[in-house]
Amino acid sequence: MARSALIVKLAAIGDVVMALPMVSALQARDPSVRIDWMCGRVVAPLLRLVEGLTEVVVVDEKSMLVGSSARKGMAVARAWLAVAGRQYDTVYVAHSDIRYQFLTWALRTGHTRSLSGTRRNRGI
Repeated sequence: MARSALIVKLAAIGDVVMALPMVSALQARDPSVRIDWMCGRVVAPLLRLVEGLTEVVVVDEKSMLVGSSARKGMAVARAWLAVAGRQYDTVYVAHSDIRYQFLTWALRTGHTRSLSGTRRNRGI
């Protein structure tokens, strides 16, 4: 059975480009891995060109970062709906800010790894 992974990296184009080696590293470990990437609207067209990505999940990162608490909350809720019910073996949160882990709470996942140094293990 093929493994699955989600990369969460919402950022400027340069930051996303710097994170692209994650795709080839995951494929080197398991050539049959299914890799999805959660990103903001600006970088989505670039990521759709990346060989090895199965799906690009686009979220409204601007609304998550700017505006009222209600606007931020609604943007996070929409991100949860975009991935609700999906199951990933591993989720990689490629942000050092722990707040980005909120985006993964609606997922069924075995492991969440983050640049923040925290790790969350959950049974699937």
